[in-house]
Amino acid sequence: MPGGAGVAVCCSNPTNVAVMSAVLEGDDDGDSGGGGGGGGAVPELERLLRGRRFEEAVALAESSLGATDEANGDDVVAARLHALRAEALAGLGRFREAARVLLPLRTHASGARAKQMMQWVKESEQGKYDFLALHTSNAQDAMIRFPCVSFQNAKVAIRHTGDRGDGIFAVDALSAGDLIVGSKAECVLFSSEIVGKEFVKAPGWDGDAGCALLTRRLASQVRCQDGRLDELLRMSRGAHEATTDADEAPMLRLTQVVQANRHVAYKPWEGSPVGTGLWHTASKFNHACDANCSWHTVGDMLFVRCQRDVDAGEELTISYVLPTTDVKERQEYLESHQSFTCRCNLCMTDLAGGPGCEKYLRVEAMIEGSERKSAPDEGKTLKLQAAAFDFLQAPSYCSLHGVQVGHAMDACVAAYKLNRVGEAREWLQRARRAFALHYGEHPGVFELFVRARKVSVLLTI
Repeated sequence: MPGGAGVAVCCSNPTNVAVMSAVLEGDDDGDSGGGGGGGGAVPELERLLRGRRFEEAVALAESSLGATDEANGDDVVAARLHALRAEALAGLGRFREAARVLLPLRTHASGARAKQMMQWVKESEQGKYDFLALHTSNAQDAMIRFPCVSFQNAKVAIRHTGDRGDGIFAVDALSAGDLIVGSKAECVLFSSEIVGKEFVKAPGWDGDAGCALLTRRLASQVRCQDGRLDELLRMSRGAHEATTDADEAPMLRLTQVVQANRHVAYKPWEGSPVGTGLWHTASKFNHACDANCSWHTVGDMLFVRCQRDVDAGEELTISYVLPTTDVKERQEYLESHQSFTCRCNLCMTDLAGGPGCEKYLRVEAMIEGSERKSAPDEGKTLKLQAAAFDFLQAPSYCSLHGVQVGHAMDACVAAYKLNRVGEAREWLQRARRAFALHYGEHPGVFELFVRARKVSVLLTI
């Protein structure tokens, strides 16, 4: 995949849990307590939460609350225990229960946290994210971490494929545009965290340097989380060489996990890389050049959507390479970087002498040549952009609806400059439809996109 996505590999789903630092450090409604009743359990509960030992934390919180009630203990201590119990339930993905625990506490902090938990219920169960808020924030800061949790469509399941590790399959029919996965990054490293606040492409950012930096960050992050490293290491797809240092082997395997499964985070709309990260569920998608799904990042969230109707039993795939690249280049990249040979229908057709993507590449070259001119021929631009858009209408290239949006918008601008307002309006609608398939049906987000391209006048036609 462009930017280094990996093959699907085997690992259990990570717990959906957002940052708990504010809760673990205490809130402004009281101290963490100590002494009588269950107050002595508070430090141990905090330790369990930091180690992601959520089931143990729930059991300890409940037994400590019982002890506090029996001893007629401090209300402040009880409130703290309830708050920590809620965080443990959230760590297990039981957000609805967590909200019910918090609401009776009737403090500003607990009310705000309960509201956040109910938003997580919508995200984790229905995939209902506030996309307009996410994209608005991401447009202001491309390198942002959101207080969101992961979602997996109930109509899909992870199954073992045999020769290609795990894969994601439809267990019921899916429609074009359906959200399949909303994935919170296990760990993401943004370029600003390395080179300051500027958008700088560090040498080798998409290669070994980015992988090494992300591996170190991930290792540091999971060091205090009991069992989490082992869970990540199960994503490793191959053997590692033994070394004399026993502590070195896990790090080599973790590097392999990151190398095979990471994606690159992109700046919204323009597509320049701003970081690299590991998204657990996204790593389960196997490759096909003629993929039926596409993905995009918004800060540290990664979303995957169906790009055409999919039948029950069909595998859902994403493309690790740009499908409009020449078939030989695609094959060479996948063999050298992902260690497999692609035998998707598009590759087999191209290798058998099919039309391939030569027409599209010629059109793209002509578009680039036209754009370099000081006074482009808008009529020619409109024809070229229309030809590129139409080429990508083929089912084999449905994963490129995001690219189609750009062609449709450029055709819209050209038609508008030619005073062909009706045609410009048609191209704007084509752009809107392609945009909805790739990014979701959110009119406010499309308007944000149009304004980012500095052609907001088109929204008035």
